[in-house]
Amino acid sequence: VQELQSPPRASQVVRDCVKACLNSTYDYIFNNCQELYSRHIKNLDFWPKLITLIVSIIEEDRNSYTPVLNQYV
Repeated sequence: VQELQSPPRASQVVRDCVKACLNSTYDYIFNNCQELYSRHIKNLDFWPKLITLIVSIIEEDRNSYTPVLNQYV
């Protein structure tokens, strides 16, 4: 990044890193939810459990990352 002629702002780099992290986290959760709950994706129980899992991760991420990200606002 420092070798670029016009490097991106720190906030842009942080935003891109957060987006990449979130995408990989939620892709992983979706792809492995069947193993976590021993359910098939077509089973209606799968979806509420997936949503519950994602909401709990969002809450955890919000509590962890908000203080750090607020310094870029």
